[in-house]
Amino acid sequence: MREYFLDTKSSLSYFWIFKLFIYNKELNLLTENKIRYIFFKGSEIRKKYRYPSFRMSNDIDFYVDPENIDKALDLIKEHYDVLEVKDTNKAHVEITINDYGILIEMHFALFDLSLPIVKELFKDPFVISEVDKSNPYRYHMLPEWYYFYNLLHIAKHISFFQYWYPNVLDSFISYKDVDQNKLDKLL
Repeated sequence: MREYFLDTKSSLSYFWIFKLFIYNKELNLLTENKIRYIFFKGSEIRKKYRYPSFRMSNDIDFYVDPENIDKALDLIKEHYDVLEVKDTNKAHVEITINDYGILIEMHFALFDLSLPIVKELFKDPFVISEVDKSNPYRYHMLPEWYYFYNLLHIAKHISFFQYWYPNVLDSFISYKDVDQNKLDKLL
């Protein structure tokens, strides 16, 4: 399969096909090794867009229990051509794989947990998520919490003058699934 992709290296569609391949492989790796995980941000929300290809992302984000970070990182190193591993010392480890520079962000926290309100609300993302019906190791953040996460994520990006407008669109998209009564209780 890799040889096929090497022949189509110049195609932009290659990048997205390969990213989808990695995303699906990652799902299987984590599940087979009994590591609970939550995919989120672009790789997860794009499925809710009317045209998923409209929601571009340059990485694959997922959360794992902090105690499983080393195990998950070892699995990635074992199954991919890892070019670089960068510990950000914040909330995730950045892993660049293969010669195309696809980035995986493996999170052990959804935010920098030094902020008291964030630390309390997001200290265990599995508590604010539900188990996937077909996979006991895959979780999906509850709609109200995902919407709230997106709003906080936008604020973080704006405050650091970073790229934030995909998160605004994500908030509009994720709001469709929100139960207003549950959101009112959360806020």
